[in-house]
Amino acid sequence: MRDMIEVESIMNEFLADFETGGDAVLKQYADRYPDLIEELYERAGLARMFNFMPEVEMTPEKEVSLNLRASSIVQNLLYEAGATATSQADAAKVEEKAELENLTGRIVEVGESFETIGKKTRLSTHIVRKLNKRQITPETIPKRLFQLFAELLSLPFEVIERFSTGPPVISSGSYKADSAPKFPAQSDFADLIKYDPDLSDEDKEYWLSIPPASEM
Repeated sequence: MRDMIEVESIMNEFLADFETGGDAVLKQYADRYPDLIEELYERAGLARMFNFMPEVEMTPEKEVSLNLRASSIVQNLLYEAGATATSQADAAKVEEKAELENLTGRIVEVGESFETIGKKTRLSTHIVRKLNKRQITPETIPKRLFQLFAELLSLPFEVIERFSTGPPVISSGSYKADSAPKFPAQSDFADLIKYDPDLSDEDKEYWLSIPPASEM
């Protein structure tokens, strides 16, 4: 708990800096002294008002009006500060919830298709579809591919990377309901590249030259 002497010392220092630095200084002090944020905004509001107010003879009526104006300015400043904090918190929540169930919907949203994504990432449509179903072992996928998908789909890199680590989606009709599949659920990325008949030698060489995530 700060005593009054310490608080006044901080406020005097703040007002001196606020005189030349304005709102940037206000933000710095609010971040540095979160327990004094209301006091800081109140002092800033009063300072801002007095700086632009012409000198007039003070009467009781004018003093009441002045106090009301000061209160209004302070409330507006506090509202702006609260709105900014809420906006930042909401943005963080949106990013936290920006998880993908599949790539299909997002690909359509950004006006792409499996074919165009394949061309832009130097992959075949077949491999892009396997990525969509998480049928590629995530540790074997180069981080460069996550970066490309993040850029093309306008999503954070971490969202794409987390998506790839989910459970694979086994294509319907691949096995009977009462029997487990006899083939691996996920393939090695390098193997898919090597044996994909739709990839050019140049595209194969490009992807095989980039180490997988497990070696980064």
